[in-house]
Amino acid sequence: MRERLPLTAAVFVAGELDYDSFQIIAARTWLIEDARVLARVDERVALNVGRWPSLTKGRLAAKVDAIVARLDADAVRQR
Repeated sequence: MRERLPLTAAVFVAGELDYDSFQIIAARTWLIEDARVLARVDERVALNVGRWPSLTKGRLAAKVDAIVARLDADAVRQR
């Protein structure tokens, strides 16, 4: 948690994000291998996740996928 997504983990610790949502975010960013890209994705997710409190799991995954796609298209999970 704190090693891959430290900013998002801080939002979780602050109580602004539930564990299920954090798991979705972690799963949707798992394929990112470049540490710089992962840090940028973590920053963008942490800044925006407070605005997404009532999203369904699918919509949260889609929002995270959109951020990942902008920064590392190869790391987006495909069905």
